[in-house]
Amino acid sequence: MRATYLTGTLFLRSYVVIDVERGARILGGSREEDYPPDSTEWYVVLAKNAKGAGIIGGGEINGQGEAFVVRSDVRKNVMVSWNQTGSCLGDECRPRLIGFLDSKEVRVWDITLNQPAYWW
Repeated sequence: MRATYLTGTLFLRSYVVIDVERGARILGGSREEDYPPDSTEWYVVLAKNAKGAGIIGGGEINGQGEAFVVRSDVRKNVMVSWNQTGSCLGDECRPRLIGFLDSKEVRVWDITLNQPAYWW
């Protein structure tokens, strides 16, 4: 049986390693309120100023990228911003999968990353 966990941003602190077991899946929320007010922190999993944080285990982190499509645009593939508040502008207004910002000694091993809403 495959376990699926729907979540907003998961914040990793120093020396915290998430073990997403094989067959398990973390689904990023598809609503703006699932993420912090600051759009620079829109990640499904985020570590800021952390040391020794990571993600392991053989499972999957899935950003539900297709849930963010407002309208199709052939020039941009399918992604057009879902942000309606004006808190950021342009196509970058979608959450990313994982981020290790100003962090060191991070570990990402044996994890599948699928359906990012934004990949930069």
